Amino acid sequence: MMKKIVLMLFAVLFSFSSCSSDDDPALVGKGEIMEISAENATLDNSKGEATLYIDVPAAESTFSLKVTNYDDWWIHSFSVKELSSNSYVLVPKIDNKKVSYKDWFNAMVASNQLKCTISENISSVPRTIKMEMTVGDVFETIYIVQAAPSK
Repeated sequence: MMKKIVLMLFAVLFSFSSCSSDDDPALVGKGEIMEISAENATLDNSKGEATLYIDVPAAESTFSLKVTNYDDWWIHSFSVKELSSNSYVLVPKIDNKKVSYKDWFNAMVASNQLKCTISENISSVPRTIKMEMTVGDVFETIYIVQAAPSK
C-alpha cells in the first residue's frame, strides 16, 4: 500500500514538473529566427549577422514589416542613436505594440504587421533607430536609418 502511495506521489510530481507556462507554443513558436518581409522598404542583412537594416530616404516615409512565422510578437525595446556619444539611448515604450519618438517616428503592431511612419528629416545628419522585436525567447534586431537631406 505504501509503495502505491509513493508511486502515485511521484507520478503527480512528475506531471506538474513537465507542464510549464514557459512551454506555451504560442509564446515559443517554432524555435526559429523571425521571418520578416517588408512593404515599401528593403531589408538588408549584409551589414551584420542576424541583424536587419532598413535604409529610408530623408523624405517622409511609411513602410511595414510582417513576421510570417510567428503570431503575437511584440516590440521588446526601442532606442535612438545619440550623435554626441555615438551610442543608443533607450526610449520608453508606450506599450509592447506601439512606440513613438518625439514627433518624427511612430510604429504600431497590428496582427503580425508593424506599420512605421517617419517624418521628413530636416536635420543635417542621418537618424538611426534600433528596434528589438521578440516572441517568447526569439529576438530580432532591426536598425532603421533615415538619410540626411541632400544638399
